[in-house]
Amino acid sequence: MATNEEISASWIGKKEEASPANVSKWLDMFTEMMAVFPCPVYFKDIRGRYRVFNTAFERFLGLPAEEIRGKRLRQLSGQGNTRPLEAMDRELIRNTSGWQCFQTCHRDATGKEWSVIVNKAMLFLQGEVRGIVGVITDVTELEATKKELYESREILQNVFEAIPDLLTVHDRDLRIVKSNWHGGYEYVADELRTGNPYCYDAYYPGQDRPCEPCNVLEVFRTNLPSLKEKYNSRIGHVESHAFPVFDESGKTVMVAEYVRSINERKLAEKALSEANQRLNAIIAASPLPIIAMDIHGKVMLWNPAAEKTFGWKNEEVLNKEYPLFPKRREQEIRNLFKRLGRDEIIHGEEVYRQCKDGSPITLSRHNAPLRDTSGRVTGTMAVLVDITERKQAENELKASEANYRAIFDGTNDAIFVLDAENGTIVDVNRKMCEMYGCSREEALRLDVEAFSSGQEPYTQSFANHYVMKAAMGESQLFEWLARRMDNSLFWVEVNIKKINLGGRTRALASVRDITERKLAEEAQRESEERFRRIFEQNEDPAMIICPETLVIIDVNPVLVKHYGFPARKLLREGSGLFLQQPGLDRIRLALRGITDSGTVQIEQLVTFSKNGSRIITSFKAKLIRARGVSYAYCTFRDITERLRIREETKKMQSKLMQTNKMAALGTLSSGIAHEINNPVNFILSNARMLHDAWQDLDLLFLECGNDLEDYSIGGFPFTEARDILPKLLDGIIDGSHRIRNILTGLREFAREEKTPPNQKVDVNDAIEKSVAILRNQIKEHTNHFHISLEADLPPVRGSLQQLEQVVINLAMNALQSLPSKEFGVYLSTYREKKSSCVVIKVRDQGIGMDHEVVKRIFDPFFTTRLENGGTGLGLSICYSIVKEHEGAIEVETEPGNGTSVYVRIPFFRHREGTHDKQGDQ
Repeated sequence: MATNEEISASWIGKKEEASPANVSKWLDMFTEMMAVFPCPVYFKDIRGRYRVFNTAFERFLGLPAEEIRGKRLRQLSGQGNTRPLEAMDRELIRNTSGWQCFQTCHRDATGKEWSVIVNKAMLFLQGEVRGIVGVITDVTELEATKKELYESREILQNVFEAIPDLLTVHDRDLRIVKSNWHGGYEYVADELRTGNPYCYDAYYPGQDRPCEPCNVLEVFRTNLPSLKEKYNSRIGHVESHAFPVFDESGKTVMVAEYVRSINERKLAEKALSEANQRLNAIIAASPLPIIAMDIHGKVMLWNPAAEKTFGWKNEEVLNKEYPLFPKRREQEIRNLFKRLGRDEIIHGEEVYRQCKDGSPITLSRHNAPLRDTSGRVTGTMAVLVDITERKQAENELKASEANYRAIFDGTNDAIFVLDAENGTIVDVNRKMCEMYGCSREEALRLDVEAFSSGQEPYTQSFANHYVMKAAMGESQLFEWLARRMDNSLFWVEVNIKKINLGGRTRALASVRDITERKLAEEAQRESEERFRRIFEQNEDPAMIICPETLVIIDVNPVLVKHYGFPARKLLREGSGLFLQQPGLDRIRLALRGITDSGTVQIEQLVTFSKNGSRIITSFKAKLIRARGVSYAYCTFRDITERLRIREETKKMQSKLMQTNKMAALGTLSSGIAHEINNPVNFILSNARMLHDAWQDLDLLFLECGNDLEDYSIGGFPFTEARDILPKLLDGIIDGSHRIRNILTGLREFAREEKTPPNQKVDVNDAIEKSVAILRNQIKEHTNHFHISLEADLPPVRGSLQQLEQVVINLAMNALQSLPSKEFGVYLSTYREKKSSCVVIKVRDQGIGMDHEVVKRIFDPFFTTRLENGGTGLGLSICYSIVKEHEGAIEVETEPGNGTSVYVRIPFFRHREGTHDKQGDQ
């Protein structure tokens, strides 16, 4: 191959001198040659000035020829630092290596970034270096294609391995092409995992045939996704979602199957069914009428007590109009639901109704609203108390005030008339004097405590409490341990009501001696104690056992359902069915020291259901007596979920502590950044000055190079120093720039907002600064980040820093929701004249959210990324900032179709008042 010297000699002539005419002639020939090249080609002299180039090079730089010719690269390029490229040119000329090739990036005038390969060679004419010829090749698309292919493969593999549940790809023979073996299927043998086994051999060892029906075969047959529930003896209940994998022609070539455990859902469904059964049992057993009605006035629930009280059978009123309303039915229904819609709970309101036989009835009404999952009132639940007799008695008492004393003294119950404010005795009747063994004058000198046992709760203070409640219109009925004047104790039933005597509010206490009834109740309670105690707290599993032998005497239905063992088997084989050592020993030891009035409790007692599930319970036991025999009444409260919530709470507290540490670190970093900034600016200024001085010195060294070869600079030989010193200066400058950029970011991040949000703010400016901060995050999450900002937007009133925080939080949420880098985020602003607002719209092509998640996204500490470091504070803070700016934030989303967030901030308006004017200034 001919050298540059040989080529130059052939053009100009070996004996001809490189005269200006010959050089001009050669340049003309070179220009004609470059014109036919499709890629950019140029020639520049040893001073780095462009002399000849083709039109492709003009397009590459985006400049016309007259602006390029005669200028250096540093004068033409507006991007980055051109010094390394110029240093390479000097290296090529200085070492006379003849050729250089390197790859670099270039951003043209439109902002597009190119990846190019540059080939450079020296040009010799008559044995002298005349300049450098360069050829530029565009490899942008090739590099992008390589990068996208690599990233796609990496993302697919990472997603496949990151899925916690089982994900498998099958071929038409039901062989496993690929699987992550997660979701409890780790039991599959290693030799099966690597050998493309049949799916039924791997997941159901010993089955030797496909499942019936087979989810995968159904997808191959129909080319449609399939969702089915299965049962795996090792995993439990699972949900299988199979979907086709198509080739380019649309043919199903493989089927992917996603399998997740639904054991918790099955348990929840079972628990819900049990809860409904318990609720129905309570309603049916209630002695008070319980009625449910929808907003149209139709009966949804009518319990047996309602049948007995009002006369209508359940089948006569169910799904029909509520029969108890009077003629003004529609108006009363409307008023009732209007009150319930305001979250008013109706307690003890007196209403008048009519029974089936036409007889009137007075009721005390207790109503609460029934709501659907969205919180909308759909009906009401009412508990009714028949107070007809009581009302009749009150009315008759009011109508016969003239006979008050005769009735007062003639009643068989002892009566106290009490002051409603302090509970002092105002009057007593004759029966009271007989019952307590005192005269009326003695009774008026004493207080209630003198006629009570004096032991809490049978004291004056407790009596005053009942009197005050009665004075507010709430009748009180209770039992009381009373004392006669001879100090003997006896039981009475006290009924306190509010009365009006002589225009003053009093409390009338009717006292009835129930000593005989208490004795009868005690005798009856002895025979029924065992059964009453069993079902006293029927929401927990309970049993009655012998405290010495732990033999089970009886169990409640909840325990049977909770642990899955039949009642007969529990009675026959004992508590060892669901308790193991050392749990049994802990119960036996605890019951050993139990007393009649005491209880024992064991926290975190481990029990086991019939299917082997581990259930952590809180165990409580107390002694009961029936017919002179002592038994232990034991309950097992499931606290498994409570312990899990406690652990999650500890994790949340840890995350809050970490957030507090980061806030303190931000304040500290701001102070450090301020202290370091001044010396960094000093270093950068001096380094730039030294670098520019070196450029001039280097040209002098180039001309005097042969005379300075024996000198040394800074301990380096002259030739080495010329190579090292420029690199050292460039390193100082680059390092100083990086330090200053880091310091600037720290100060901006840690700066505390001092002024109220009432400044004029350019929303586009806030978005541009936010995007600059997020540049690395954007590159990490997506290849498609688009910004569309409407020009000349009116300013808004607020805080630039707070709006930046809103944009950063919304953009980060959008980026983190993307399934891969091929999905995009679109950020735009526009003017909304109708609402006089500037709108910030953040739209993503992410996974979207369901309705239940959307309802809670603005709640503090609610997050769907708790395991990935989410704190649940980002959107809550955004909501608070937008509200403080008198704006609104709206979310439109759908699972699988991405999310759009709209932030509306009102235009800036001048406000009246001194404070606002100062804020505007």
